[in-house]
Amino acid sequence: MDIEIEKEQIAKAQQDKKEFAPIYTVYYQKILSYIIKRTNCVQVAEDITSTVFLKAMISIKKFKCTEFGISPWLFKIAVNELNDFYRKKKCVSLDQLMEDANFEPENFGDHLTEVRLTQEKIDNDIKGGLIRKELQKLSIKYQDVISLKYFENKTIEEICLILDKKEGTVKSLISRGLKKLKKNFKLTKDINKDEKEVQPFATKNVILLEQS
Repeated sequence: MDIEIEKEQIAKAQQDKKEFAPIYTVYYQKILSYIIKRTNCVQVAEDITSTVFLKAMISIKKFKCTEFGISPWLFKIAVNELNDFYRKKKCVSLDQLMEDANFEPENFGDHLTEVRLTQEKIDNDIKGGLIRKELQKLSIKYQDVISLKYFENKTIEEICLILDKKEGTVKSLISRGLKKLKKNFKLTKDINKDEKEVQPFATKNVILLEQS
């Protein structure tokens, strides 16, 4: 969605919550895909994503648009919900959004089908699977910055907006997180002696991330 068109749609949604539907349609898959990568579970990701959009719709009047549009704000809510989920291990029904919002997003079924196919592809990708598995062993603060930068291709400035952190802090977290991630791969390699062909791929991938 073009940024100017998006701003107009946001303004409409701030006046009438039913106008939130186009925003939901554009960003649902992106947020769901991100949460799937963080949780490794489609069902849990669906529940968390429903909460993200429900909260976004309820709070849309408070949102102030920036040059990046609504995306950083939605990801910020997603990060907060993910962190809350890991702390409390609770989530809500996906149907809640439909009931409370009183709208039917376009091609909703297509979104879920495509995301599930993406999930299957990632699960079959040795490197992707290893990276996500090891990433989840890190502290949440490292998972947040690394997943946003390398899974979602967010800029440092966008990550700062999403996490409410200064640029130096974000860069430092990324650097420290990648070092810990690389160390985890080395430990995994040492423990799993039989995976001699798999681990070098993963280690090489982390080194490439560090050089980015």
